Amino acid sequence: MVCATPPAVQTWERPPRQTNPRKSRHPLTPSGHSASPLAATFGRRCLLAALAVGTFVLAGCGPGVGTTADTTTVIEATPTEIVVFAAGAEYVVGENRFSFGLFSHDNVFIPKATVQVDFYQLDTGEPVLRSSAPAVYRETVAETRHFHDDGEDHLHQEATGVYVVDAAQFDEPGIWGARMEVTMPATGALEHPALALEVRAEPAAVAVGEPAPASQTPTTNYGATLDAVSTMLEPVPAFYEQTVAEALATGRPLVVAFATPAFCVSRMCGPVMDVVAAVHRDYGDRTRFVHVEPYDLESARTTGRLKLTTAANEWRLPTEPWVFVVGADGIVRARFEGLFGADELVAALKPLLN
Repeated sequence: MVCATPPAVQTWERPPRQTNPRKSRHPLTPSGHSASPLAATFGRRCLLAALAVGTFVLAGCGPGVGTTADTTTVIEATPTEIVVFAAGAEYVVGENRFSFGLFSHDNVFIPKATVQVDFYQLDTGEPVLRSSAPAVYRETVAETRHFHDDGEDHLHQEATGVYVVDAAQFDEPGIWGARMEVTMPATGALEHPALALEVRAEPAAVAVGEPAPASQTPTTNYGATLDAVSTMLEPVPAFYEQTVAEALATGRPLVVAFATPAFCVSRMCGPVMDVVAAVHRDYGDRTRFVHVEPYDLESARTTGRLKLTTAANEWRLPTEPWVFVVGADGIVRARFEGLFGADELVAALKPLLN
């Protein structure tokens, strides 16, 4: 069988202007990306539904351009007209947020389907069904500013979304499978895409319950412009008024967003920052928000090399984007990898505001 390889690596050579990474395609669709220290990790996102007939069968997935050798596994399931992409790469023993996107074979995103997910343990010989749960479709709205030739501008809104199982339980490390029963929104037809994922014993990124690292992150307080510290299309000035360390010292809840809309390997950074900005509009008076570019922007813009910043290393980021919710006591209370809905971020924040 053939496993889809990770996106081809491209070298950025001083892009003349920042481009919109969200334009025309869903953020989970495959595309070309810059080489980065996280490229090997993103090889795991080649986990597609297999098209061959049969029960769960493991098959190796070879390395893609710019990645190291990868032992990622795919699942052969029943023939299907759709494929599934995982929106995250880090799963650990315990309760996990499991998110994914559904696509036709010509890369058209499928919204608002009804999905039931069965989770199987796969490295026990025969696949063992361990749990089953519905996936909730969460829609997000990406906003981009459109400029006309006459100088007039206005915001364009583009709906996108992600499917989420809020509490997928993995009780052992190893290779697990997720098989979906998808009821198509227009026809009611049933499809059964599947993918495999690696469950680790311990998390790589800073975990819930850990103290948030007091990182010294770039701000605009000493003459730096917004463009110097952010690749957001419409930067929110309040995101760059304090370092993470300074925000932690205020004793207020904190949202820390690691994302890079201009250089995003996963293509999810732009939509994620739109969600964070929308939540900030409603909760910015009670919560600190800090946006951190995970890559050194001078290096990315001048040489094309994506070098992780000190802060990204301190937070042990294996992928991007990541968003962390921190309590007033400085302890991480929630974390989100990849795309998520505004309702999820609000639900994580509200208990910290009482």
